[in-house]
Amino acid sequence: MHLADPEKIALVFHSPKKNDREDSYKLAKLLRLGELPEVHIPSEYSDEVKSLVRYRKSLGEEVTAIKNKIHAILSLHGITVDATDVFGKKGMREIEES
Repeated sequence: MHLADPEKIALVFHSPKKNDREDSYKLAKLLRLGELPEVHIPSEYSDEVKSLVRYRKSLGEEVTAIKNKIHAILSLHGITVDATDVFGKKGMREIEES
């Protein structure tokens, strides 16, 4: 399978006679001559890895948003935590004692 690069193909086709038949002939000719500008098609494995990375990033963003909300609720109620990590053991103990 060949996937033509639409940006580079647009530069090649400057014909006033535009229709699917003419375009397909031109694409076939470029492919036959080895001149068809193509884009990279990632492998299935690569797509899966990218999907997992995007999902992991979104989970991290959700965790950050939830932690920010908790900080805001603590501030709203005047609860201060001296621990460096509010969500660590020491921080959680301080919150429970408040």
